[in-house]
Amino acid sequence: MVEGLPGGARQLPHIVGADGAGVVEAIGSDVVNVRPGDRVMLNPGISDYTCEFCQAGEHSLCTNYRLLGEHLPGTVAELVLCPRITSCASRPCLRS
Repeated sequence: MVEGLPGGARQLPHIVGADGAGVVEAIGSDVVNVRPGDRVMLNPGISDYTCEFCQAGEHSLCTNYRLLGEHLPGTVAELVLCPRITSCASRPCLRS
């Protein structure tokens, strides 16, 4: 694993962890589907939403598909930064 997998993280140390859940702490100005305080489940698959596969709705076939914890810093951390385009939330949980 230290040698790395093809397309995987190239630098150590690397934050592992793909699945995660938590509370949104802050959002960017373009994010509209979650707000601070929302409880969310993370979608570890990050698609670019621009390739021909994404345009056809086949995000897992994205030519630039990456995973949190494998290609990108993961979820075993106090805070996780996710791209706006995926917003990192598959569905906000019910607010308590």
